[in-house]
Amino acid sequence: MADLQQYQAKICYTACGALIHKQKALLVKHKKLGIWLAPGGHMEEGEFPHQAAEREFWEEAGWMPKSHCLQTTASMCQIQF
Repeated sequence: MADLQQYQAKICYTACGALIHKQKALLVKHKKLGIWLAPGGHMEEGEFPHQAAEREFWEEAGWMPKSHCLQTTASMCQIQF
C-alpha cells in the first residue's frame, strides 16, 4: 500500500448525474477503477455542480443533457434530454 503521508492533502469537488429511464440507469465503466458508476468527475474552477454534471455526461456518455436544479440544502439536479 502506498504511503499517503508524503502527499499534501487537497480538496477536490466532484459532480455526477443520474439518468434513469424505464427503471434502467445509465452507467459508465470507470477507466482506472474498472467499476460501473454514474457519469461524473471533478469540477473545473468556477463551474457550478449542474454545469459539471452536464459536461461530464457529454465527456463520458456522448450526450449533452440540460439540467434543471432545485435549490435546497443540497444541490439536487434533474437532467432532461
